[in-house]
Amino acid sequence: MTTDHNSLVWLCNELIYCLNIKHMLTPVYHPAANLVEQQNRDLKTQLAIFIEEEHGTWDVKLPSIRFAMSYTPAYLTFARELRTPDDNADDFKQIVQSENLIPEITPKLLMLANTLLKAREISEVNEERRKEVADKIKSTVVRNAWSMQSLT
Repeated sequence: MTTDHNSLVWLCNELIYCLNIKHMLTPVYHPAANLVEQQNRDLKTQLAIFIEEEHGTWDVKLPSIRFAMSYTPAYLTFARELRTPDDNADDFKQIVQSENLIPEITPKLLMLANTLLKAREISEVNEERRKEVADKIKSTVVRNAWSMQSLT
């Protein structure tokens, strides 16, 4: 149990005594003592990194840091929490039905189809060039063979 050392400390002392709880004291400001102080320590570190040399702008940048601290990096990147393998193993069919995957997949499929079409066109152009070069070489070899044959 963590208290803020306020005027209700007598109530906490009575509760501790009645329930026979071992009472351990910590300093008032001790970051390892409670979660709020740990978050404040992290907030100060991130704020110092974010404001760099602009010390007068900390109050403007504070809301964005608090927002970032409240969410996972995955949520900040993808605007949703990532599913764990356990989530997928439980009921994959329901996940597919409940999430609207078509709007996400359709543009990717169209982009893939366009890419494959461009690749096919480039491949055909390159094949045509190779054929032209091979035909030139072949015709040169045949002409040279005829000219050598006529010399003999």
